Amino acid sequence: MEPFRFKRFSVIQEKAAMKVNTDGVLLGCWTAADPSSHQILDVGTGSGVIALIMAQRMSEYGGYFKIEGIDIDGDSVEEAGINFLSSPWNASLGAVLSSFQDFMEGEGEWDMIVSNPPFFIDSMKSPNVKRSLSRHAETLSQREIINNSLRLLRTGGKASLIFPAAEGREFLYKLSFLLEKTGAGNFALFPIRLCEVFTKSGKPCRRIMIELVKVLLSGAEVYLLPEPERLFIYDGEGGFSKKYIDLTQDFYIGL
Repeated sequence: MEPFRFKRFSVIQEKAAMKVNTDGVLLGCWTAADPSSHQILDVGTGSGVIALIMAQRMSEYGGYFKIEGIDIDGDSVEEAGINFLSSPWNASLGAVLSSFQDFMEGEGEWDMIVSNPPFFIDSMKSPNVKRSLSRHAETLSQREIINNSLRLLRTGGKASLIFPAAEGREFLYKLSFLLEKTGAGNFALFPIRLCEVFTKSGKPCRRIMIELVKVLLSGAEVYLLPEPERLFIYDGEGGFSKKYIDLTQDFYIGL
């Protein structure tokens, strides 16, 4: 299989459980890159594409940053490590074989977590075991995403996630339920940005991107969802929409 070539890096993905896909590229491009986000954790890194996109974006600020990609699949970690080493930001990237639940490095110190998590909650597994593990939520439940993000993020740290539309709405419902049960003096995740992704106008929402911030509750917070952005991948003429091009043109060759 030929490497997937972006403008400033390439991704080999012969053995990785999850290949380069639109979801990962969208999340890496949409996540709010911040010069104060010196430590970024990519959960379920696969071939490493989200980490590489974040590295390219963070390098534009010129300061120190560290991005760690973790995955439970050894082949994915091996290929992500190769992709990181062959990139212009190899000194700032690392790949580690670990689940999110077992990852202990830098508890309470990470500035940002990014993840395209497993999302099939109730469905038959694929006969491809590796791909099935990367897609089925029994390896990383939504509650575990919330709990481990709270454990690893610093106060004010952010998590950026992408889900299929139904799972994204379920995730937001779980967040609101947990916030109702969480008292003052405890930490919680609040949604601060939402983006609904559509293939084109007139079609149903396919994906939801969610950005969260870790806050210490005072007891006066009100759970209100931010007004969602809307992103249409294609325009009415069948080409890529201007917003999609603006978002991804620094990465995709030909845009």
